[in-house]
Amino acid sequence: MTATNGFEGDLLIRNLLELFNERNGITRRKLLSELWSENAVFIDPEGAHQGREKIDQAVERLFDSFPGFSFSVSGPVKSQHGIGYLPWATARPVSHNRFQGSMSVWWKAVS
Repeated sequence: MTATNGFEGDLLIRNLLELFNERNGITRRKLLSELWSENAVFIDPEGAHQGREKIDQAVERLFDSFPGFSFSVSGPVKSQHGIGYLPWATARPVSHNRFQGSMSVWWKAVS
């Protein structure tokens, strides 16, 4: 994989910083319709969530489980052949409680 700041990188970063940090449901659902296809699948430890409505519910559960936490990018975006990788971290402001992980995405062009 190579580091990228192109379309794929921008998409991953916007998804993390804008969508996964957006507490306002109306704004978040607007972002979901812009960034995710109708039948997209988001997978987290709770399972696979297909469709924008289910993804929105999964993100809301994250907010309920980790109140006050926000996501940040913790390394370079990498992509190759329609697969992207973005390392992230999340923490509460002024807190030592911090989690790290990564987001991997597979996408294909829709005509």
